[in-house]
Amino acid sequence: MTIKMAFFFGLLFSLISFGISMLVQIGIVGIFIASVFTAYFGTIVNKAVLEVYRECNGIH
Repeated sequence: MTIKMAFFFGLLFSLISFGISMLVQIGIVGIFIASVFTAYFGTIVNKAVLEVYRECNGIH
């Protein structure tokens, strides 16, 4: 399950990175927006991984 999630989120981040790289080319505003997107999607991934580990270990 963990390897499957790693591939899924890796693919997701690689697709998102194309959009983020375009935002960075805008300038300082693009860099700020790209940072916010990166932090947001990082939080989503961490939350998803935590939920999977909670369910696998039976912790509520």
